[in-house]
Amino acid sequence: MVGKTIRQYRIQEAIGKGGMGAVYKALDTQLNRVVVLKLLSRELLGHEKARSRFLREARLASALDHPNICTIYEIQESEGFYYIAMQFVEGQTLKQAINKRPLANSTILSISLQFADALAMAHDRGIIHRDIKPQNIMLTPRGQVKVLDFGLAKSVDESTAHLHADLTEHGKTLGTPSYMSPEQARSERIDRRADIFSFGTVLYEMVTGRKAFAGDNNVDIMYAVCNLEPKAVAELNPNLLPGIQEILTKALAKDPAQRYQNMHELLADLKEVSSGSVQMTVPDGIHQPYAEVKRAPRNWFNQFIPSFLRKKKSGSSSISGLDAGGLTDLSQTQAQRRGKPGERTPDFSLHDDFPLIPGQHKTLAVLPFRNLASQMDDAWRVSFLEALIAEMTKFKALTIRPSSAVLQYFDDPRNATEIGRDLGVDAILLGSLLGTETRLRAVVQMIDISSGSILWAGKIDAEESDSLRLQDALCKGLLEHFKGKKEGNAALDLLKDESPDVRIDAILALKTSNDLTALNELADALKDPILEVKSAAAEVLGYHGKNATTAVLAALDESLGKRQFQTARFGVRAAGIIGSTEFVPVLLDALTCEDGFVASEAALALGKIRDLRACPDLIDALQHKDANVRFAAVQALGNLADPQAVSALETRLRDDSDEGIQAKALWAINRIRRKPFGTSTMTAIHTSTNLK
Repeated sequence: MVGKTIRQYRIQEAIGKGGMGAVYKALDTQLNRVVVLKLLSRELLGHEKARSRFLREARLASALDHPNICTIYEIQESEGFYYIAMQFVEGQTLKQAINKRPLANSTILSISLQFADALAMAHDRGIIHRDIKPQNIMLTPRGQVKVLDFGLAKSVDESTAHLHADLTEHGKTLGTPSYMSPEQARSERIDRRADIFSFGTVLYEMVTGRKAFAGDNNVDIMYAVCNLEPKAVAELNPNLLPGIQEILTKALAKDPAQRYQNMHELLADLKEVSSGSVQMTVPDGIHQPYAEVKRAPRNWFNQFIPSFLRKKKSGSSSISGLDAGGLTDLSQTQAQRRGKPGERTPDFSLHDDFPLIPGQHKTLAVLPFRNLASQMDDAWRVSFLEALIAEMTKFKALTIRPSSAVLQYFDDPRNATEIGRDLGVDAILLGSLLGTETRLRAVVQMIDISSGSILWAGKIDAEESDSLRLQDALCKGLLEHFKGKKEGNAALDLLKDESPDVRIDAILALKTSNDLTALNELADALKDPILEVKSAAAEVLGYHGKNATTAVLAALDESLGKRQFQTARFGVRAAGIIGSTEFVPVLLDALTCEDGFVASEAALALGKIRDLRACPDLIDALQHKDANVRFAAVQALGNLADPQAVSALETRLRDDSDEGIQAKALWAINRIRRKPFGTSTMTAIHTSTNLK
């Protein structure tokens, strides 16, 4: 398309592509200005609902005249193309501006006020956006907000609702999962308050640098949206503006009746929050300037000094960096670590043997401990690593890799055996930290590199008023274990620990273990009440592959029989990761489960296993009342690539009320038609025949 001219618009470059069509940067040769040209895809030109939605977007957006909403220039059909010509906005998306870090408070206020004012005006005109997310908000270099993409917009004006009733009927799941309201995720009817919830998710991301609701897949995310609360923002941003948490709590209420009832209420609260700053009114670039788009500052000194050495503001728990007084505190803390006159710091004598590692010449690498839920920063972790290595060298039977050799593996996601082979050692000592600046728990495992088994596992608690002394206490506790004064905990015992973080760490440690007796315990962890623990157990069971089949089958049979749907959901996920055809019968039963999340996971798992026996049942699932199940079934049929599914998929493309399912159905049909009926298809059919 680049170089092609449609009427007076000469296409210069592609910008992006979505389910409805493609977006291009173009030059308006008549007015000599750059525009954005949005074209309906050729595949959907003959699709009446797609054309209606495309034109509806343009009509609704063009009706909104607001400085913070992208301007529509014209809507036309030419040379077989339906297109919308709109304003080209220089700058970056809000998603790019955030880039996983909180924004500066001045930037948050400026963007929020502009964005809220734009939504308030749209709602006053009876228009709901329905796809609010950072990717749909542009920021100009001056800091002006432009709201984009009314492709999912819905009019709630009673006088015009009949014109597009077919496009807004009950049962549609529109939007982007992480930013949906709970009622959107459940495919229920929505109103302005759905946009208010989505606004809250965007504000949360600006304040914290992370999504309010996340997960491994769309099913996980929508479950979180409907059932879980996001982490308190004060834990993620100590410089939080007073009043923002209250706005977020109200905007993100699961029950629409508990939320703000209109954007004007929310806008008023934002103005109240900004009353102590320069932001009293909505920025317009003239009377009220836009704020510069910037992230929250990082104090350069704080990047190198551990958090526990930074001076805190009086009466506040937030970290504010060091001043001259902070430098004095640093020297005092170092003196405290050396101890008072006449007081000896902990010391240990040399030891001849280290029986935990077999063999005469033993090599060990100590990896940087992972930070699960502690306030210790990277500098403290490096300091602790070096202190622990220094203590471990007191075992004469051990050859210890220096810190310079292991620091390259700081937060390395690979498993211990891979890293151990890289380092050429017999064993790896690794662990994780959780707690506060004065009370820490270290959960530690020693892994044999040749077998992948756990040589020793334990947890050490330490409590000291000074964080440097805390390092000494942890080192002392570990060495007492290794000298034989204390027995280590069995790794499986840690699966029953009261802390979810410890249980997760114990599960991940079993990922590299060859102890098959642990598989039943891992399958039992699927019953854990914490979703993150269930998810970790499913992942590790999947990593063990077909060895875990028996344990997962037993867990699935039990959970489905007892209607323990959350456990069944993660058991189904583990089955999909394992990929054994032995799971097909129980997954077909799960596909008919009354719980939509279980049925969705079952469809996705069957798609991963790719056994053609599942095709008829997946086709039946295309009629399911839950849009999530239908979407998963379409995805699975696309993975199966069985030609017998094409007719049913074409029906979904034509008749389904969910536009996401329509787009996925188009993908599945194209995938099946592109796949030759050759070796891979014949192999699948042959396998299916033999299994019957």
